[in-house]
Amino acid sequence: VWNNQSFNIAINLFTAVLFFLLLMIFADVYLIPNYSSTTMTDYIVINLFLATTFQSSFFNATASCFRIHSLAQSKLWSKISNLGIIFHLTTCAVTILYYCYYDNVFYFKLLTIFTFISAIGMTLIILTDFFDHPRYLQHRGLLFIMFGAFLTFAPLSLGILKFGKDKVIKRIDLNMLSVEVGLYLLSALFHILKLPERFITISNKYQLHSQNFFYICFTLATLCHLNLLVSSFVMMRTGEHKPTLVSFT
Repeated sequence: VWNNQSFNIAINLFTAVLFFLLLMIFADVYLIPNYSSTTMTDYIVINLFLATTFQSSFFNATASCFRIHSLAQSKLWSKISNLGIIFHLTTCAVTILYYCYYDNVFYFKLLTIFTFISAIGMTLIILTDFFDHPRYLQHRGLLFIMFGAFLTFAPLSLGILKFGKDKVIKRIDLNMLSVEVGLYLLSALFHILKLPERFITISNKYQLHSQNFFYICFTLATLCHLNLLVSSFVMMRTGEHKPTLVSFT
């Protein structure tokens, strides 16, 4: 039966299948044949993003399936889904760090450590039963926004201070990054503010509600990040900067 919940399952399964196929063939069929200078680090970084996006979308789809099974299963898979989103956002941050600091191992390692510490802290908070209560929905959403903002703006600000805006632009497509961050923010706002049902009565199960818009924006944001990674990869491989994260020279 096609309804709001089946829409959530469908869009997340579509995203999961798409990124699973990309994980299987993208780097091997497109990147390596077209860019012979591709390193193992490039291969791992891009495939890591594809893998965690597949995992996050698959968890979201499974959570949507079990949401109407029972209260216990709904809570369990809600936590697993949130964990998948944390892993996904953390991977997005690490991939940006790689392409922003590929010629400075110290800053890459330092910011990566801070990123993982933040992710562990976020995970411990999300896993608590106290914070999983429905009345803390807005607090959870705001926490995800703060987490995402920190992962984005901390390394970007340091990169601009260290290299200058002109050099950062040669490493990261700031316009695409802005669109991606905007979509993640929009998805969180749909979820926190319960739009559009806060202002419009959802009269039947075929009308889109906040969760549907959340997953639409989330999927679009993942595609933006993929575009960002490919753009940064091409700028690295065709530009004047030589990556040193492999040779450490």
